[in-house]
Amino acid sequence: MEDNASSHDSDFTNRERERERIPKVDWPANSPGFNSIEHIWHLMKSRILCRRGEEKITTPTEIKTVLE
Repeated sequence: MEDNASSHDSDFTNRERERERIPKVDWPANSPGFNSIEHIWHLMKSRILCRRGEEKITTPTEIKTVLE
Protein backbone atom coordinates (compact mmCIF):
# COMPACT_ATOMS: atom_id res chain seq x y z
CA MET A 1 0.00 0.00 0.00
CA GLU A 2 1.43 3.35 -0.99
CA ASP A 3 0.25 6.68 0.37
CA ASN A 4 1.77 9.10 -2.15
CA ALA A 5 4.93 9.54 -0.08
CA SER A 6 7.86 10.58 -2.25
CA SER A 7 9.78 7.41 -1.35
CA HIS A 8 6.95 5.33 -2.80
CA ASP A 9 7.24 7.10 -6.14
CA SER A 10 11.00 7.06 -6.62
CA ASP A 11 12.52 5.78 -9.85
CA PHE A 12 14.13 2.88 -7.98
CA THR A 13 10.89 1.84 -6.29
CA ASN A 14 8.93 2.04 -9.53
CA ARG A 15 11.54 0.02 -11.44
CA GLU A 16 11.66 -2.70 -8.81
CA ARG A 17 7.88 -2.90 -8.59
CA GLU A 18 7.60 -3.16 -12.39
CA ARG A 19 10.41 -5.74 -12.51
CA GLU A 20 8.49 -7.91 -10.03
CA ARG A 21 5.23 -7.23 -11.95
CA ILE A 22 3.54 -5.77 -8.89
CA PRO A 23 0.69 -3.45 -9.88
CA LYS A 24 0.61 -0.02 -8.31
CA VAL A 25 -2.56 0.83 -6.42
CA ASP A 26 -3.22 4.53 -6.00
CA TRP A 27 -4.49 5.49 -2.57
CA PRO A 28 -5.62 8.95 -1.52
CA ALA A 29 -3.10 10.70 0.73
CA ASN A 30 -4.05 10.78 4.41
CA SER A 31 -7.11 8.59 4.04
CA PRO A 32 -8.04 7.38 7.53
CA GLY A 33 -11.01 5.48 6.10
CA PHE A 34 -8.56 3.08 4.45
CA ASN A 35 -6.17 2.94 7.40
CA SER A 36 -7.31 0.21 9.79
CA ILE A 37 -5.18 1.48 12.70
CA GLU A 38 -7.26 4.68 12.78
CA HIS A 39 -10.31 2.57 13.65
CA ILE A 40 -8.39 0.93 16.50
CA TRP A 41 -7.26 4.32 17.86
CA HIS A 42 -10.87 5.56 17.76
CA LEU A 43 -12.08 2.46 19.60
CA MET A 44 -9.37 2.80 22.26
CA LYS A 45 -10.09 6.50 22.75
CA SER A 46 -13.83 5.96 23.14
CA ARG A 47 -13.32 3.15 25.64
CA ILE A 48 -10.91 5.24 27.68
CA LEU A 49 -13.28 8.23 27.70
CA CYS A 50 -16.27 6.08 28.68
CA ARG A 51 -14.36 4.52 31.52
CA ARG A 52 -12.47 7.54 32.83
CA GLY A 53 -14.45 10.56 31.66
CA GLU A 54 -12.25 13.59 31.16
CA GLU A 55 -9.56 12.43 33.58
CA LYS A 56 -6.20 12.17 31.85
CA ILE A 57 -4.44 8.85 31.65
CA THR A 58 -0.72 9.45 31.98
CA THR A 59 0.98 6.07 32.28
CA PRO A 60 1.05 2.88 30.19
CA THR A 61 -0.17 0.97 33.25
CA GLU A 62 -3.31 3.13 33.46
CA ILE A 63 -4.00 2.60 29.74
CA LYS A 64 -3.58 -1.16 30.11
CA THR A 65 -5.95 -1.22 33.07
CA VAL A 66 -8.64 0.73 31.24
CA LEU A 67 -8.39 -1.27 28.02
CA GLU A 68 -8.48 -4.61 29.79
